[in-house]
Amino acid sequence: MELPWSADKAVQQLGRSHRANQSSAPLYQLVTTNLGGERRFAAAVAKRLLTLGALTKGDRRAATGVEFGEFNFNTPYGRTALRQMYGSILKRELYGGTSLDAVRKAAGVTEDLQLGRLFSILQEGLELMGVLERGVVKEGELGDVSRFLNRILGLKVQQQNLMFAYFSECLSTVIAIAKKEGRFNEGVTDIVAVSIKMVGNAREVFTEYKLSHVPTVHTHVVVDRGMGWEEVRALARQARGKCSGFYRSRREQYHRQLYLLALQKENSSHLFNIIRPNTGRSFYEETKTDLLNKYIPITPEKAGVCV
Repeated sequence: MELPWSADKAVQQLGRSHRANQSSAPLYQLVTTNLGGERRFAAAVAKRLLTLGALTKGDRRAATGVEFGEFNFNTPYGRTALRQMYGSILKRELYGGTSLDAVRKAAGVTEDLQLGRLFSILQEGLELMGVLERGVVKEGELGDVSRFLNRILGLKVQQQNLMFAYFSECLSTVIAIAKKEGRFNEGVTDIVAVSIKMVGNAREVFTEYKLSHVPTVHTHVVVDRGMGWEEVRALARQARGKCSGFYRSRREQYHRQLYLLALQKENSSHLFNIIRPNTGRSFYEETKTDLLNKYIPITPEKAGVCV
């Protein structure tokens, strides 16, 4: 379906093809080009369509085809991603979890674009968009996703594609971190862990509001997402880079020290993959500066004593 000229028009089009008690639900596919600025129109339509609830996702799992939520960037995750993107462009450092190759691929860039050149293009784009003031992002621009999508329409094609591609990579990383930490709201989900144990028997709840023959049950499970000491020690032995190793937090949190294994990324001198005992491998990549500011290196023997 080609994008209509307004969100209200899209609602009318979809509503006329989706009827109650029909034998099969329709499949909706929004058609867009790979132009970064066009996502502004898709985002406006998607935000309005998400208010229709059952039309887009019904019981939050029943939908088929493409979920319109993928076009809606004006969310708490989108605003966080925008702030992180602005900060990383000014620092000229990739946001942890993103990669230059992914940005180039998403933007359709075939030339050998280096990191320094990428940030020069993005900084120039921010200046043309009127986002910067004396080298700092204006306060009103920090979390305004709608304004950001409007402004990139005024950039050249390659520039707006690179800008939107980097924003998309930051958004994917922010969502991945939220999912890893259990903060992402996506309705019915599958529990992923090293081990899952059910505690006791499932019990039926909401019995006083029972309106059908399908019961609602509550199950208590214990989930282990961590990583064992032997596995972590094996990874530490294979680690490369002089700063790879075990670290302890400089400050106590919840009246105790925190420990982790930092593994320097291949072909990078300032990014590290983080592994924690209780949550395993993190989606978030720590920069060398942040790592050394918050943690101090320790020997494997000291780390093993605290396991």
